[in-house]
Amino acid sequence: MVSSQDDIPVYLVDDDSDLLNALSLYLSQVGFNPVLFSSSQEFLSFDKLSESGCVLLDNNLPDMSGLDVQKKLSARGEKLPIVFMSGDSRFKDVVTAIQGGAVGFLEKPFSLPELKTAIDEALEQARQQAETLAALSEPDISSLTRREKEVYKLAIKGYSIKKIADDLDISTSTVEFHRSNILRKADVTSIAELIARALESR
Repeated sequence: MVSSQDDIPVYLVDDDSDLLNALSLYLSQVGFNPVLFSSSQEFLSFDKLSESGCVLLDNNLPDMSGLDVQKKLSARGEKLPIVFMSGDSRFKDVVTAIQGGAVGFLEKPFSLPELKTAIDEALEQARQQAETLAALSEPDISSLTRREKEVYKLAIKGYSIKKIADDLDISTSTVEFHRSNILRKADVTSIAELIARALESR
């Protein structure tokens, strides 16, 4: 969990060193943690990407286009929001970037306030998407009875039916009855699926 804006990385990918340094200085001043890359390959080789933050990606890089970088990140399962920037991009490129999941497209030259707004919007959109996914993944246990919740808490720890029965001082048949109700109410078909969804929501 990110504790402050100073912890939030912004990955800057551009072959213009002067622009990189200027943007890095500005982002540091407004509280972000800029991480600089001068090429697509350098960025793609970086193996310490945070789960938070965003990518500020030039589309016209000499070794690989920003759109190709976006595709590679997507294939790797990276979820960081991407804001494209370019001084010579056709409308088709903008559409392709957005269809690929980009959350913004800045046309160079852009103002620093425009940059800050684009990054803030990207981070907010990513936060909302993460909350939505967590809500979809989390099993619905609101309708469980008190005893069912007790069984649920032990079941998602991987406890066996006998272990749950011993801990709660009830019979194994009673545990099986409660587990059946839990699966039905949580809309899952197995305890393994219940455990997986509980872990995903954490």
